[in-house]
Amino acid sequence: MTAAGLRWLVGGAPAIWWGLDWMRDDLRAIASDRGLDALTRATGIDLRTTGEVALAGYPQQAVAYLVRHARDPRVVEARFRERLTHRPVRRVAGHQRVSVFGRVGNERRGLATIGPDVAVFQFGGERRTGPARIAVRYSLGELTDIPRAREDPALASLARAFDGAPGRAFWPGPFDGDVAGGLRGLLSVSTGVGLRAMPRAPDAIDITLLVLGDYQENPDRAAALLARAWDDVTTADLGSLLSLEAPIREPTTFPLPGALGLHVTLSASRLLRGLRIVTAASIRDALR
Repeated sequence: MTAAGLRWLVGGAPAIWWGLDWMRDDLRAIASDRGLDALTRATGIDLRTTGEVALAGYPQQAVAYLVRHARDPRVVEARFRERLTHRPVRRVAGHQRVSVFGRVGNERRGLATIGPDVAVFQFGGERRTGPARIAVRYSLGELTDIPRAREDPALASLARAFDGAPGRAFWPGPFDGDVAGGLRGLLSVSTGVGLRAMPRAPDAIDITLLVLGDYQENPDRAAALLARAWDDVTTADLGSLLSLEAPIREPTTFPLPGALGLHVTLSASRLLRGLRIVTAASIRDALR
């Protein structure tokens, strides 16, 4: 993934989450086996056994979805082409480097297969300058002057701190406009924000939030502001829906060199039930 224009990045290891017996039923409430089976037939990739995925947002409403898979890339390409409703544009950039672009209705779609196990799906954006094409050029050793996401200074430090976590999310700074006032104004001097999710025990998920920035002038006050910002989130409608106000272990905030941290342990079942309503349920299901 490229750092140029990156707005957010979410990644993780679905196979780890689906491998937890105590979490599987709650996950199925969000993504049913029937739905995932249909996705497997459509893409050739089964997310339940996938070791690494990443979803990234870019300008012009472009979204890139990177997955390391265990399927023949020719199968992944064939399944992608079957869904296109317009004649695709296909380019071969070298050994095991193929890109295909087309449309599904009026929506732009792209796919880059790189090597035997990497696929980058692109939704929206431009064919020549979008994330799928950039991924191919990175693999060819081009674009050396444009940093990858992990080479961005803020994202690199967060990635190192969260290395090995099966759930990760990143928002690169600096932040401006209304966003800069977020987290009780802490984002106005932040260079990036990261969140880590770790399963710890049956029905427990550890959440760690890191806010990068220079808060050394008054670190205790900054940590107190982060605690109050968390309280703001828990009392909002979304926080209530996710049961953030009823953690297994109360949140703690702490200053770090060049960052602020917050740690809290949440109930996995209550969190996932809320996420089902937010991300997966229809309005009819939510009202029911």
